[in-house]
Amino acid sequence: IKVSIGGFAFVLDKKAHQVLDDYMFSLSEFYANNVSRDEIIAAIEERIAELLIERGFSNKLVDEFAVNGIIATLGTTDNLGNPYDELGTGGRRHLYRDLKNKKLSGVCAGLGAYFSVDPVIFRLIFTVGTVLLILFEFAPLFFPIVYLIMYFVMPPAVTAQQRCDMRGEPNSLKGIQSRIESG
Repeated sequence: IKVSIGGFAFVLDKKAHQVLDDYMFSLSEFYANNVSRDEIIAAIEERIAELLIERGFSNKLVDEFAVNGIIATLGTTDNLGNPYDELGTGGRRHLYRDLKNKKLSGVCAGLGAYFSVDPVIFRLIFTVGTVLLILFEFAPLFFPIVYLIMYFVMPPAVTAQQRCDMRGEPNSLKGIQSRIESG
């Protein structure tokens, strides 16, 4: 069965389609009274598509085993409890270059995600710092060298799990809901 998940086309076998359809229906029912319901469901679909693509199912048949693996990764509504409970983060953050929000190479965007601040702050620090050091003729290459070192040291956040780890949020339904509800 050909389906669109998170804006991407996939081909699922009948059993996989039924399992995924039941899963999405249970999520829809669970979030029925949540004001952010449509956004949460759309974000869950995007995460499902990301996980399917990462696991190599963009060009091959998605089977029931693959769908159950995605569900195991994200969790079920049984793991959530009340959707209005306070939701925590996934734990320890990891430093990655943020390729989704990059302007140059993702270093400043990754620092912004890691420290939970707007990446513009880091962009300004690097730009203004470089200009000031050039104007005052004091170590004019300091900031560009630091930027280059960070580029080579910080790995890129390629997978959905790495992007979640960068922000310290769980790669689960709880993490998606938390991110949507916090804006």
